[in-house]
Order: sequence, then structure tokens, then C-alpha cells
Amino acid sequence: MSDIPAYGNFRKPRTVGLWGMSMGLTLSVFVLSALVVVLLLRQAWGAALAVMACGAVIVVALNITDVHGLSIADRWMEKMMFGMAQWRGRTLYRSGPLGVMPGSATPLPGILAGSKVSEHVDSFDRVFALVHHADKSVAVVMNVTPPGIDLVDRDQIDTSVAQWGEWLAMLGNEIGVVQATVVVESSPDSGEALARHIQTMNAAGTSSVAREVMNEVAAEYRVGAAQMRVWVTVTFQPSLMSSKKRTIEELARDIGGRLTGITQQLKAAGAGAVHLMTAAQLARAIRTAYDPAALELVELAHSRGEQVELAWEDAGPIAAEALWDAYRHDSGVSRTWVVSQPPQGVIHENVLERLLHISADVERKRVAIVYRPISAARTGDIAERDQNRANNAVTVGGGNKARAIREARIAQRNASEEAAGAGIEDFAIIITATTSEDNLEDVSSVVRALASSSKLARIRVAYGAQDSAFALGLPLGVRPSSSIVKGL
Repeated sequence: MSDIPAYGNFRKPRTVGLWGMSMGLTLSVFVLSALVVVLLLRQAWGAALAVMACGAVIVVALNITDVHGLSIADRWMEKMMFGMAQWRGRTLYRSGPLGVMPGSATPLPGILAGSKVSEHVDSFDRVFALVHHADKSVAVVMNVTPPGIDLVDRDQIDTSVAQWGEWLAMLGNEIGVVQATVVVESSPDSGEALARHIQTMNAAGTSSVAREVMNEVAAEYRVGAAQMRVWVTVTFQPSLMSSKKRTIEELARDIGGRLTGITQQLKAAGAGAVHLMTAAQLARAIRTAYDPAALELVELAHSRGEQVELAWEDAGPIAAEALWDAYRHDSGVSRTWVVSQPPQGVIHENVLERLLHISADVERKRVAIVYRPISAARTGDIAERDQNRANNAVTVGGGNKARAIREARIAQRNASEEAAGAGIEDFAIIITATTSEDNLEDVSSVVRALASSSKLARIRVAYGAQDSAFALGLPLGVRPSSSIVKGL
């Protein structure tokens, strides 16, 4: 028997009514049935038939779902909302000198519109950027450099996994923390940084053979080279941190005092070096996400020792268009998926390795894992309530009996683990692939294959919300709504 720890017990809590229907739909059926009985007693046969027909349509539209858990009504609402957005011209974005907005700036579009950035200093005198969102939440972005696990002992891997779980549970105890996001991005590497480093090494006195070998290494590295960047973003809700309204400086002072513990525990969880992102660094990262061609220019400037000064008002795209199943933005076109079902059965710590790793067939890929920590004061009630609902689903019957029994067992294990001190997290996974070539369909096939190999068999294109889903996948700590990410 293998001694490698396994993880799992993922479950989406849900209320269950009669015949596997939701509790809300069950109550609606009872109300409609009572109305039909009243109409029949009054011999209003036509009205009774009309109510029965409407009730049947409602039950079908709300209760019959696809493999992603979306009902007919959900899919109809998606198309209607996207059609209205197109009709109003909200799927097109133009900025800069030729844009519809005054001035020459290129602000962020969509759900990122109106966001602001301020810079502050934490208790260790580290400069950090504070991102202010339209929903009054604020976020701190950290760049991390995880070392990987290829040459790490099994005991250390297990310890890091446990410490990562402890870090997430710790966030549930942090007042005001409402979300944590991990973003892993792979993108082409121009090789400018390596070339600059080799040029520095090829100083006077270096043999011609050594210089020739190093130059060949630099030339070969440029072909098909790629890089990975990882960010961790923690989102705070100021209204939960204090009952009185505070200034930005007071809020930043509070958050800055907490960053010491947050970053130290994050480093202990295997994140490697943790660097707080400044406003300029964050603006460059977001700008190159919207305009991939700008990344090479930025890296070229850095290799020459030049500073790229980019304001937050210039971090957005010059032109963008949200399509039904894709998003065109400056020099790239992207498609974003959301994971509609977590991995089934037990998994190991490297379950997402193929999805997160660099792929030669995907030019740019970004995977965002969104966690919503739940306060330790609520986890006990949530676990108990979920266990009771799962047991009721078995008793009531209807639907898939075997699935109901399996979910009841999972809910029971989760309740036992919570009682032993484990935390509870809501989470979602957002996958974005970006290409500068006309091969989006080929890239999509590769992404689906990578997701399937990572036990993410059910991923769904964010139809009608590609621009919003793209923004949610960025390391900015935006809080997604259920209308964008179903089930979160």
C-alpha cells in the first residue's frame, strides 16, 4: 500500500427537496399545486390548465440541468444578457487618443473599471500596492517563487501541503479577509534577461571558446523558451474590519501590520521567496496580460537597465471586444473556462501539475484558483447543516440514489475533519489561454486535454462573460459573482 497521502472530499453543498429538486423549486411546486386545486374547486378549468402548463415549463426550465449544473433558464439568461450587452455596445472597448473616453489614458475595462491603486509601507518597511475595487474591497498582491517538488523529500512535501492548508485556515481567522487567489501564468520568454546576463559575464579576459559557448546557449534559449510567474492575492473587505469609516492610510496601516504574519506563513507553506508587488510592477503585469506583445518590450527595457514607468491609468487595453466564446484584446485573443466540478475521488498534491506547467502548444496560459475562506465561527454550523441536508437527500430519494449516498458519506467525513480542527473553503478554478495567432480552437483542445489529465473533466467556457472571466483570472483579487462563476 502506498504511503503517499491522498486528499479529496470535495462537495458542493445544496438543499434538496422532493424528487431531487431544489428546496426553492419544491416550494414553488407546492404553491402552484395549491393554486391549481383552488381553481379546480371553483371549476375554472381553463385557468387551472394554464397554471399547470406554466408550472410544467418552470419545473423543466429550472430542474433539468446539463453536466455543468446549468439549467435551461441559466443558459437562456446567459444568451439574453449577452445579447443586451451587444445591443448596447458594451462588448466593445476603445481607449487612448481614438477612444470614446476623453484623454489619452488606457484605463482598465469592465469589472475593473474604476479600480485604483495606492502605495504604502508595511511594518517591515516593504512597499506594497493596495488595489481598490468598485465593490469597496481592497487587495494585496504578492509575487512568489515556489521551488517545485522534483528534488524535495516526501516528508517535506507533506509538511508543505499541511502548512498550505493551515495558511488557508488562518485566513479564515483573519478579520476582514474575504478571498485568496493563486494565479500561475506561463508565457514566452524573450531571453533578453539571459542575454544581458551573459553579456555581463563575457567581460574582458574571458576566453573566446567560453564566449562562443555562452552565446550559443543564449541563442538556443530564445527558441521556444518560456517562463512561469506565480502570484498570491489576498482580498480584504474594509467594512468587516471596522465598524467606523477609516481613511486609506488607516486601512493600509492595519493591513500592513498583518502582512508580516501572512507572508511568513505563506513562505513556510512552500511559496518560496515572497515579494510584495508595487504599483508599477502590478501595472506592468496587467498591461502585458492585455497586450502580450508589450511583454517583450518590457523585458528588453529591463535587460538594458531601463525603468518602464507605467501608471495604473495606462494598464488597460487600447482596444478590446468581448465575443460569445472569446475575448479579443490588443495583440491577443483569449478564451476563458471555469471549472464546473472539482476533481472526483481522491487526489494527490500534484494533481494540477500538467495544467499548471508550461505547455509547448499553448502560447500563454493562466490558471487562477480562487479561495473564499470561511470564518472559523461559522465552519461548525456549515458542516453540520451540510451533513443534515446530505442525509435528507438520501431519505427523500429521487434522482441518483448512489450519488446521494456518496455525498452523504463525504459530508460526514467533512464534518468529522472540521470537528478535528480543519477549515472550510469555497473555491473556483479559472483557466485562460491567450494566443497571438489564429489557432484558438487548437489551443482550446490542448487546454481541455490538460484539464482532463488534472482530473478536471468538466470545464466550461464562460459564455457571454469572456471579458469578466478574463479579469477574474488576473492577480487582482476581484471577487466573482455567482452569475460569472457558477457555483462559487
